[in-house]
Amino acid sequence: MFSREGEVGFSVRKLSVSIGVDPMTVLHHFGSKEELLRRIADDTGGRFYESSNTSTLADDLRYTGRGVTTVEEHELWHMPIVLFLLVGLLSAEWGYRRVVGLA
Repeated sequence: MFSREGEVGFSVRKLSVSIGVDPMTVLHHFGSKEELLRRIADDTGGRFYESSNTSTLADDLRYTGRGVTTVEEHELWHMPIVLFLLVGLLSAEWGYRRVVGLA
């Protein structure tokens, strides 16, 4: 919602309607729209900028080379179902080729 409408189009009332709660409930928990945005920024690892502290925005937007991509490597021997499936498919292909006369 915030990414579509920006800060100007974002309102506690619109947010409340979209999640199905009373706007006063949201204001009771967060106090103001600014406090809600600060909390969202804190919880997601972002930063909240006001017009008074936007001078640091350009430095904060520099590319750091870090990403959220993670690479997980699993050895085939530690996943027996995949190993057996692979061996089974290779054996089935070999058997098929043997029967047809291609092996």
